[in-house]
Amino acid sequence: MSEEQPIKYAYADKYFYQSDYNYERYKIDFVANLDSSHTGIIALSGSEMETDTIFGELIKEFYVMSPSQLHHCKYPNKEYPHVEWREFHGYDVALYNVKDLYLESKKEWGDFFPKKLFTCYNNRYSYHRTRLVRELEDQGMLVKGHVSYNKSISGLTPYKTKDGTSLGIENFQPNERDEWHIHRFPEEYFTGLIDIVTESRYLPGEYYMSEKTFKPIVGQKPFLVVSSQGYHRWLEKKGIQKFDIFDYSFDDEPHVVDRIEGIIQNLKRLDAIYKTQDDYLNLLAELAPMMQNNYDTLINNIKNFKFLMNPTLEHLLTCTLEDNLSYMHGHEIQMVHAFFLEEK
Repeated sequence: MSEEQPIKYAYADKYFYQSDYNYERYKIDFVANLDSSHTGIIALSGSEMETDTIFGELIKEFYVMSPSQLHHCKYPNKEYPHVEWREFHGYDVALYNVKDLYLESKKEWGDFFPKKLFTCYNNRYSYHRTRLVRELEDQGMLVKGHVSYNKSISGLTPYKTKDGTSLGIENFQPNERDEWHIHRFPEEYFTGLIDIVTESRYLPGEYYMSEKTFKPIVGQKPFLVVSSQGYHRWLEKKGIQKFDIFDYSFDDEPHVVDRIEGIIQNLKRLDAIYKTQDDYLNLLAELAPMMQNNYDTLINNIKNFKFLMNPTLEHLLTCTLEDNLSYMHGHEIQMVHAFFLEEK
C-alpha cells in the first residue's frame, strides 16, 4: 500500500448493529464502495469481529487486528488467503480515553463500603452468563451478591429465579439511565466486595478485555472473570497481577462449566472467611497496593504502546484514513490513530 492511497477501514462488530438487516446493509454498502484506489483494508476492532461473514468475498489485501483470533475463524485460512491477522489490543485505547469518566463516577458514589460479597452485572444473553446465574441460584449464592441479568432468555426478558422472583438489580440495562451508562459505575457497584465479570467471549483462545474487566481495575476492586480458558494468565501478560485471596486453578479448566464452578467455590470459601463489613474493609486495605499497581501498570502500558504497535500500524501512522459511510464517525480506528499521533 503506497502512502498516497487511502486505506479503507471497517467496523466489523455485528453486535454493534443489533439487527441482521442493518448488518447486511452495511456489508453491501461497504463492498459496493470499494474501488481501484483502495489497495488494501485494515480492520481495527475488538474480538467480536466477524470477518468470515463480511469480508470473505473480497479479494484485496486485508489485515485483521484484534487481541486474539476467534475460535471458529482463524488466519491464515485457506478460504481467505488474502486475510492476515495481527495481534492488536486496540480497545485498550478506548478504555484509556474513558478512564476519567469512571474515576469521576467513583467519586460521586463516595467511599467503597461493601455490604455484600460480590456484584455480577449481566445484560445481553449468552450461555456462560445464564449458566453462571443459574449456578449461583442453585448453590444458594444469589443472596450473597448484587446480580443483574436483563436479557436472559435469548435476549428477550429479565432473568427470573425458579420461584418466579426477580434478581436484586431489576431491569439493569447499560445506558438506560445515567447511572447505568457503560462508562460509569452503577450505584450498587461499590457495595459488593468482589466483582464477578462475565466477559464478551468465553470460547477457547478468545482473549479480549472489554470495559467489563476494565471496571474493577480502574475501580480498584478484586475480581474474577468468566471467560476463555487461561484468561487470568492472559491478563498477567498485560500486567494485571493475580490476587492471592483467589484459587485460580479453575482458570486451566477447558470447559466453561468447570470454570464457573471454580469461581463459585472461590466465593463460598471467601464467604466463610470474611463475614462482616469490617472484614471486607480490612481485606480491601490489604489489597489496595496491588490494585493500585494493576491500574498504574495497565495505564502505563497503554501509554507506552505496549500491545499496540505492529508493522501495519507503523504504516497506518503515515496514511490518510477514509470513511465511506457517514455513520462511521467516531470509529475505534479514528481514536487509535489520534492516540498514536498525540502520544508520539
